[in-house]
Amino acid sequence: MAAPSISPAPEQIQVLLNGPAAPPPAGVSPNFDNPANLHSVIIPILSLCLLLATLAVLARAYTKLLIMRSIAYEDYLIVVAWVGLLGFTAPSVCDFTLGEGIHMWDIKLKDFFILLYWFNVTAILYGVIVCLIKVSILLQFLRIFVPIRKENMLLFVAIHFLIWTIVLFYSIGTGFDIFLCSPREKIWNPLMTTGRCFDTTILYQASGLFNIISDFLILLLPMAPIWKLKMPLKKKILMIAIFATGLFACLTSILRTYYTSKIVSSPDITYNVIIMGLWTWAEITTGIIVSCLPVIPRFFQHVGPKVSQTLLSSKSSLETKPVLKPGATDTKKQIEISVLGNRWSNEYNSENTSLEIWNGSKSPPGHQRRDYIVLDEHDIARSQNDPIDQLHQALALIGAPRRGDLETGHYAAQDREGQ
Repeated sequence: MAAPSISPAPEQIQVLLNGPAAPPPAGVSPNFDNPANLHSVIIPILSLCLLLATLAVLARAYTKLLIMRSIAYEDYLIVVAWVGLLGFTAPSVCDFTLGEGIHMWDIKLKDFFILLYWFNVTAILYGVIVCLIKVSILLQFLRIFVPIRKENMLLFVAIHFLIWTIVLFYSIGTGFDIFLCSPREKIWNPLMTTGRCFDTTILYQASGLFNIISDFLILLLPMAPIWKLKMPLKKKILMIAIFATGLFACLTSILRTYYTSKIVSSPDITYNVIIMGLWTWAEITTGIIVSCLPVIPRFFQHVGPKVSQTLLSSKSSLETKPVLKPGATDTKKQIEISVLGNRWSNEYNSENTSLEIWNGSKSPPGHQRRDYIVLDEHDIARSQNDPIDQLHQALALIGAPRRGDLETGHYAAQDREGQ
């Protein structure tokens, strides 16, 4: 006959909760008041990641709303992902204020239980945010590289297959994070003697492996379509390099998976988990920036000249400010300012041609999707039969001007509209 289980007395439980979360090493005493921590590293990195992600989303929103005036599903998804990142900040702050980056023996057990609760919240939010980011990127690929389904059915199917696989996997993973234990309280209260939990080791390994594979697939998807474009090699390499920035997202995913596997077997979880947490922030931030990257050049093309004009005008006015002699009239000042303005205009017009490589608005109305650096359906349909139009197609992809557009003054008209 099995011996009946003896539950500890409330006084014993209280003593245990007020004690250290783990026994300290030999010769080390717990320090609950002023423990050594990594907060000096955590706060600047979290602030930087949040700032970069916010700037990328704001630049994308400004470009799509005020310059292109075209909103698509992927834009809504990335905004929701950014809002999710803001929500992700709250439990992350709770994590390191409660003990993340502090040794286990310097944290009270009751605080460690609260920390485990917020760990679970961040795990749930992580899956949702990463799913939204990846689907947003893949929807952009559909818009950029498959404007007409029949022209590239293989890529169309591959992107859709990857989208639905990602949605399914992260939905299942998020469900596991929510219902990891039954009852849920057992997730953050290991002292409970009833209930059961899934094996988190298998869950984390599967999630990390899927993250790495899906990141590399997203990285490789646009390479073949770009390489097939008929354009100069330098411009082709430039475009590949831009889309290849997703390689950093792959790197962050690999490092996060590596440190997650180390934490599972680490006796000092709270101190070592901070490394995984920082790489998690880097992965989410990089994903948001990569998703916004196709429209960022258009933002700088629109804002850059205005900023340059303001700075150059300000500098010129300071360096060549006229000294009016007694009796001098305002006409003389106006003439000098006019001369400075003309001189800056000539310099700007001669140096501004490099921006046209990203000009996605220079195509004729009705022939340009006006969302990204993309080809329109009309150009793609014509390029299948006319080798000359294939060259035009490649030039349109990077925003290069066409002879017909230059002759009709189409660019000048659009520039006046943009101003």
